[in-house]
Amino acid sequence: MNYFQHILVVDDDVITIFIVEKMAKLAFFSKHTYAVFNGLQAKEFIIDRALYFPHEMPEIILLDLQMGVMTGWEFLDWYNAWQTDLKEKPVVYIFSSSLNFEDEKRALAYPVVVDFIIKPLTKEVMQRIAMERKKI
Repeated sequence: MNYFQHILVVDDDVITIFIVEKMAKLAFFSKHTYAVFNGLQAKEFIIDRALYFPHEMPEIILLDLQMGVMTGWEFLDWYNAWQTDLKEKPVVYIFSSSLNFEDEKRALAYPVVVDFIIKPLTKEVMQRIAMERKKI
């Protein structure tokens, strides 16, 4: 049994996405793992799900901060304002290689951000996320 039905990975690194997809499957973290390569694609994905496929709305968004086209920061600004209209609100876990404490502090100031995870994502971190979300 999977912890989550749908998660969204937003990262411009195909290797990172590949690893997360494989780990999510092996750890029974999610039944469906969707991936996009920047914040603009994530925005379009979330809007599309909200309008046409609400049953496929991700429960969790794993968001990288440094990407082209639309950064994770720009996505957070948009999503933080927009998501208030959603019935089911995906929570955001920042998924970054940044070791800068200011990035973590800034990210955690967004109400939609639950945690700041330093890459790489491990099975233990996935299990911790699953246990935290189950309590809610």
